[in-house]
Amino acid sequence: MLSIEKSSPNNVKKALSEILFFAVGLFKEKSNIVIGFSNYFDTQIPEVISPNSIQGQFEQLYYKDNLEKLNTDIFNALKRKKCQGIRNNTEKINGKKLELPIGTSISISKNDCKFFLTAYSKMNDRCMAESSIEFLTKALSELWNEVRVSGQCNPIAMPVLGSGLARILASKKDLLYLILLSFITNSKEQIITKKLTIVLNRNDKDKLKLNEIEMFLKNLQG
Repeated sequence: MLSIEKSSPNNVKKALSEILFFAVGLFKEKSNIVIGFSNYFDTQIPEVISPNSIQGQFEQLYYKDNLEKLNTDIFNALKRKKCQGIRNNTEKINGKKLELPIGTSISISKNDCKFFLTAYSKMNDRCMAESSIEFLTKALSELWNEVRVSGQCNPIAMPVLGSGLARILASKKDLLYLILLSFITNSKEQIITKKLTIVLNRNDKDKLKLNEIEMFLKNLQG
């Protein structure tokens, strides 16, 4: 396991006291967890959601064969936030029909863990998810707001959103930098969490140069 803590320098606000960890195993982290969703909050495996995706793993680990319960939890969370759909898309061939705005972010609780679900990709009528830097930027901003309101400053863990099936035309390194930039910028306005864990797989550990990431963080915080 790679676990490198980066502490902020003295001239950075206290809200950023512990901003980054690298680890292996998203669902092994003892923290609240961020899961990326599409703007329909589809859950149907395997017709719409790949069982190998982060979302697919989450569903199988925590809801197993009871997706009806997950759908109820999502519906209730959307209702609590009074989220408004954009349209009822009858042309979509599978999954849910109610399209929600990109960036819609909610939280649900399961097994003493809170999960933050954020819609950072757009599902087309053929049930192919696509995202962009613009979509991800919007989703991150809404995600941090939801974490502030519902996370009680507890640690959160998240993958590098957009690096899998969302098909964003950017490298994993650039996506990581975007997440860090968004997190630090929003943390300077108001505390989000005491600790953020960004989970990388073992291949990432070899490809990403941690000294460059550390320098990037220092420049952002300077």
